[in-house]
Amino acid sequence: MGDHRISLKIEFSMHGHTDKLDAWWNFSEHDVQGIDYRAIEWLQQQYEKAMDNYLEAQCSAEEKRQAEIENIEREQLAKLKAKYDV
Repeated sequence: MGDHRISLKIEFSMHGHTDKLDAWWNFSEHDVQGIDYRAIEWLQQQYEKAMDNYLEAQCSAEEKRQAEIENIEREQLAKLKAKYDV
């Protein structure tokens, strides 16, 4: 037997990144486990975009946490200076 056409519909959603794929591709036992390489490439691209979102959110959260810590330290320093009239 030869290749067979398949309708492939994928919805990817991860870390705030969402995308959809709707394609007609050949299905062959000679491809990676029968999956067209374009499906693997598409999933890898979506994963990379989602991880970019995740890392950006992590970085933003860390920056916010650091800013909050600095504000608390400034407030504590101001209280100590006021207490000891420095």
